[in-house]
Amino acid sequence: MNYAGRLTIDNKDAFTYFGVFVERWGYKALIQMPPFKNPDSTEWEEYDGAEYDLEDPVLDAKTFQMQFCVTNVTQVSDLFFLLSDKSYHIFNFVELGRSFKLRLSQNSTISSKVSLGKFTISLVDDFPPIRYQAGMSNAILNQEFPRVLNVQPYETSVIKMNVGYDLDDVDFGRLGVNILDGTNQNILKSPNVRENLKVSIKGRSGVEYDDENVFYKPRDVQMKLLIHADDITDFWHRYDSLFTALIQPETRSILSWGVAMEYECFYKNCQITKFDILNNGHVWCEFTLTLTFVADRPVETEWLLASEDMEWILTEENENFVLLDKNR
Repeated sequence: MNYAGRLTIDNKDAFTYFGVFVERWGYKALIQMPPFKNPDSTEWEEYDGAEYDLEDPVLDAKTFQMQFCVTNVTQVSDLFFLLSDKSYHIFNFVELGRSFKLRLSQNSTISSKVSLGKFTISLVDDFPPIRYQAGMSNAILNQEFPRVLNVQPYETSVIKMNVGYDLDDVDFGRLGVNILDGTNQNILKSPNVRENLKVSIKGRSGVEYDDENVFYKPRDVQMKLLIHADDITDFWHRYDSLFTALIQPETRSILSWGVAMEYECFYKNCQITKFDILNNGHVWCEFTLTLTFVADRPVETEWLLASEDMEWILTEENENFVLLDKNR
């Protein structure tokens, strides 16, 4: 198989010059969205969860490992010589349709059989995507690094898929994202209890514990997601529209129609478990999205009347939901 033209480093074809190409499934860590920089937070004793400063959230830099194959192990030193002449280098991944400005962090030993070998290097991406803001200068909008995220969801006529989860009142289906098994179970888990004041006195059995109220800590919830796109352009539209919504200021709203619950949350990090460009050009990407639910506590189940198309039935005044008595 000819791997020429799939990757260039500083405009040099990696396969032609160095005999190097990306190992299959080697793109996972590269395209994985960086985590949020940890926002300042405050916990109040009389409230559940925590209060977070999300007025101007930003993504952090990312250090990741990437696996390569080499047709002639003696050529690897030439690659490292190129990566050592300055800090930053432009990696153009043609299959992905994207370039990244990366720097070398460290390299590992090479495993080889005859002349064919594999090696892993650690790279750093110091230029995470930034969100679009009104009034941004053309100098920022037109530069390649960092990338400005301003991708909108698909129109309802384009993606006809309803997955039962809303992100800020937009169904994940309009983002082109499917929900995988395990997400419901993770969301339904109860948060941990925040411990109240307790006093332990020497010479007295047990402890004295403030039992007046029970409050809960914030919790991290993993959503297991899938993007199955027709091609790499379609994949980036789906992927970027999701993260355009997630990195906006303040908290986000996640509504689960399956449990009829809405949660206040914000993006924490992402982990891609599988990324593959299939022979027909389709892209298959499975990933776990970690969200921090800021204030959450168990509640009693309420049964509300809804129509067949999942619209709530309201009273004549169009103000109140119709509450059902589950005991009848």
